[in-house]
Amino acid sequence: RERHIAYYLALIKRDPANWHAIAAELPQIQRAWETLVDTDERVLEFVWAMSTFHRVQKRWREYIQWAQRGLVIARALKRRSAEGVLLNNLGLVYAELGDPQQALEYYQLALPIHDEEGDRAEQGCTLHNIGLIYNYTGESQRALEYFTRALTFEKTAGDQIGQAATLSSIG
Repeated sequence: RERHIAYYLALIKRDPANWHAIAAELPQIQRAWETLVDTDERVLEFVWAMSTFHRVQKRWREYIQWAQRGLVIARALKRRSAEGVLLNNLGLVYAELGDPQQALEYYQLALPIHDEEGDRAEQGCTLHNIGLIYNYTGESQRALEYFTRALTFEKTAGDQIGQAATLSSIG
């Protein structure tokens, strides 16, 4: 069991963007995932490693299951930063699924965690994502307020990619 888990985790981590290789081994990867104990920190490693595959393949429902399990582990291990990132990522998934209310709920849960952790880049990212939701729902003035707040955090963090994305959204 341990070798099986380690082998497939290493396979994914070797090249997370190689979704062809991951897809070919998906039944075994899922088997390794299922045999993980719910207190095992490797649950988070699997979630991080498989996130590119889930995103590229648009396997949103599967990602939700994996991220929810990762959230339980992050909370149990008091890994607040990981919890915030997972909450933000769940918001992204629900936005992709066309559920802006659910997305907004996850973003609102992530924001105070990023603030607590002092992670300016993640605060900027989450604020930007909230702005995107308000823009999507037609609340452009509210969206602009969140984009402006996001830009402040991104500048403080030196996040040039985030700043470029936010400036583009403001435009």
